[in-house]
Amino acid sequence: MKLDNAKVKAALDGIVEAFKTGSVPDAIAHAVFSAKDGQPSDRWSLLNQLTMLFSGTKDARGYRQWQEVGRQVKKGAKAIYILGPIMKKITAEDKVTGDKVTMNRLVSFKPIPVFAVEDTEGDPLPEPEPFDFPLMEVAEAWSLDVHRVAFNPREPAYGWYSPNRGEIGLATPDAEVFFHELSHAAHGRVLAKKNDRLVNGQDARQEIVAEMCSAVIARLFGCRTTTEGNAYKYVEAYAKRMDKDVPNAVLAVLHDVQEVLAEVTEAAEKIGVAA
Repeated sequence: MKLDNAKVKAALDGIVEAFKTGSVPDAIAHAVFSAKDGQPSDRWSLLNQLTMLFSGTKDARGYRQWQEVGRQVKKGAKAIYILGPIMKKITAEDKVTGDKVTMNRLVSFKPIPVFAVEDTEGDPLPEPEPFDFPLMEVAEAWSLDVHRVAFNPREPAYGWYSPNRGEIGLATPDAEVFFHELSHAAHGRVLAKKNDRLVNGQDARQEIVAEMCSAVIARLFGCRTTTEGNAYKYVEAYAKRMDKDVPNAVLAVLHDVQEVLAEVTEAAEKIGVAA
């Protein structure tokens, strides 16, 4: 099987380079487990979905596909090239029966130009269904704006909490990610009562607190969507930053975890939400 031209090779090279940086596993997880919104890329191969994600967009379509939904590709927009199979009908002998059979065989690829939604203009696309997580009422009570954001595989993060803007951004329908970010918000409220604040960035202590609280809340509501091992690995990674093993890192933040969970459960009780 040969590669058609430089554009095809470039598409494959981009994925190979992504493996070198270590960001492919997160991108694959997003492509496989993300909520499907009925867009053409949902039917693409994993390779083409990765090509789209690493091009910085969650939605890419052909020129005419954009026209079909009332949008036009902007002048000067650069295409993203995904790979389309080139099939050839061949006749071969069935090794068991000896009969002649006709089949399709993949012989090569052809580059297909698609354009990112960010490079189009026109009618608005249908809004995806709103999130429906347990404890969304708590986020609303705390005036938090919970909304979807694009997943960036070059800086993989399935969610974030911005205390300055009062926002939770989610690039996944995974309830545990919402619980994790809500726990950050609760932690901030706990610290504010002590005239303190969250540390900017990925602080190891804060991340362990949020992940532990997320795991507990998910169990309470019976909506775990990942494995216990994922949460453990997350805590383990940040424990190393604290120069501790997992048990000692957990013990170091256990009081914080208790306070954060109390903040969440008290808020839930006030508005009549129970596990």
